[in-house]
Amino acid sequence: MKWYIAAAVVFCLAVIGVLNLAKITSATPGEAVKRALATELAAAKETAKPVQTIEVPDSPYTLVVLPEPNRVWVFKTLTFAGRSYASLASGMNLYESPNKSITQLENDKLVFGTAEVPEGKHVVVNGKQLPMLRLDSYFKDSKFALFYKNLYFYYTDKPMAVSQKPPEPIVSVE
Repeated sequence: MKWYIAAAVVFCLAVIGVLNLAKITSATPGEAVKRALATELAAAKETAKPVQTIEVPDSPYTLVVLPEPNRVWVFKTLTFAGRSYASLASGMNLYESPNKSITQLENDKLVFGTAEVPEGKHVVVNGKQLPMLRLDSYFKDSKFALFYKNLYFYYTDKPMAVSQKPPEPIVSVE
């Protein structure tokens, strides 16, 4: 008889877990990013300004461009059992420095970043060419559009060990 009570308790806990999972996840990655963006805007005590959402092809990342001041928030989306969850992976304040190259490391491994890449060149790390997404067109209406010319977002398929550590540049443009 006691095992019935234990089974009932385990069943109830499983149901509660599934209901909580359904509450914090969304049906699509886009909905998950919208939910995470609303949460982050509320936490930053900002009003919902018009933002541009950019899905990075073949990656778990979605970029959100916030105007005035020019910032890029990087959301990482995880999908499990048909449900998606997004969280803020990084925020990049592009207006803070004339150098727009930003590198995001996770456990001393490269995951993504931004770099100014001249026309016809590519981002290369440890001899491997990384996928890139051009960003300057998303800032064309900004009064600082000229500063973002040839700005790219690059990312790795999985965190990549790097042979150099900052302050030396990790990313080379070849």
